Amino acid sequence: MGKKNCGLRQKKREGFKTQQKKQRKKRERGIDRQREQLPSPYTGNKYRTEELVLIHFHTEIGIYESFMMSDRQMTDQTVRSALQTLILQMRRGSLAPLETREDDAHDTYTDIGDDRDMIIWNVRRKWRHLFQTQPDPGRDKLIGVLRTILGSIDVWGSIDPNSRGYLHYIEDFLNNAGVHVEAYSSEEEMLRAIP
Repeated sequence: MGKKNCGLRQKKREGFKTQQKKQRKKRERGIDRQREQLPSPYTGNKYRTEELVLIHFHTEIGIYESFMMSDRQMTDQTVRSALQTLILQMRRGSLAPLETREDDAHDTYTDIGDDRDMIIWNVRRKWRHLFQTQPDPGRDKLIGVLRTILGSIDVWGSIDPNSRGYLHYIEDFLNNAGVHVEAYSSEEEMLRAIP
């Protein structure tokens, strides 16, 4: 009778271990899904190379122009959310074509929606112009640049939902680099970067 009980206990332990493994795998899948939903900031130097410096520069000009278009009302959290959304869209391969008007020499976006959409549109527009003269480094490096900028938002911003620390930092940085943005009105509000 003792051997029978021992065998039952062994089966129960095995069943319990199997159940624990299933629960651990389920938790790990959940963590993977969370990582998929919110791309993490990158703080290393892998994407701070000479090859990618122009991409960083043009990406931050796109963010800065969007900040100016919002009359400086945009927050670091909006930028973070926009970049995370753009990364997810790029990973899924679900980026829609940029909207432009054929009769206008400038790119326009007449149905921007919210500030987050404006940032995504403006960054992509800057990339498109850059890649007319420079080689496109590929999706993975572009995502790396965006994740590096997410890291900069964490460094220069704060946990306050109204923080604009990162946005003020890039405004100062770009102004010191000779980039000035002016908003002007015609039929639609447009921006031009003045080097």
